[in-house]
Amino acid sequence: MVGKLFAVLTAVIMFYGCQPKEDYITFTGVVEQVYENSILVAEADLQSGDRAMVGYEDGCKKPEMLSRGAHVRVKILPYIRETYPLGVDAVEIAILGEDQ
Repeated sequence: MVGKLFAVLTAVIMFYGCQPKEDYITFTGVVEQVYENSILVAEADLQSGDRAMVGYEDGCKKPEMLSRGAHVRVKILPYIRETYPLGVDAVEIAILGEDQ
C-alpha cells in the first residue's frame, strides 16, 4: 500500500515538474521610434523604467508595419539588460487599439 502511494506521488510530482513554464514578461506601451531590428517603447505599465529598447529577430511574431505612436503589447524574454533605455528581446509584438 505504501509502495503504491509512493509511486503515485512520485508520478504526480514528476508530471507537474515536467510542465513547460511560460517564462515571459508582457507589458504595454507606445512606440516612440522604429529601427531596423528594434523599436523604442515608452512603457505604460512597468515600474522598472520609462522606456525599453525592444529588439526582435526573425522568429518574433510581429505586425508587418510598426509605426511611431502605435499602442503595442510586447511579450519579452525574462532577461533585461541594465542599460538606458532598458534592453529587452521580444517574442511577440501586437498592435492594440487606442483605448487599450
